[in-house]
Amino acid sequence: MQKRAGRSRVRKASGDTFAKSNLPDEGEGGVSRGEALAPGRRVRLRSASHVIELRSSTGQVVRPDTSFDYYFIHLDHPALYHHADGRLEELDEIAEDIDNLDLLPD
Repeated sequence: MQKRAGRSRVRKASGDTFAKSNLPDEGEGGVSRGEALAPGRRVRLRSASHVIELRSSTGQVVRPDTSFDYYFIHLDHPALYHHADGRLEELDEIAEDIDNLDLLPD
């Protein structure tokens, strides 16, 4: 199996700013590109951006993003976004690339 880079984007509470990063792929059991994820589907995030502190790596699909193969994931527990100036912001949702998601059993 060929390893692919996982990508993540952060949807901030303001809804208008995103941070991007490329992270290594970890483990197997991911979702295939082109596979549609239904709202409510339970998933696990493989990794997150270096500016995001996940309190929970699990959540559920809310809807697809307008970007190809990204989905908004509502986290089970809000993540912390570390701003460059030291401020912390809680994030309930993260826009995540499908390569960075594992499906959880129903």
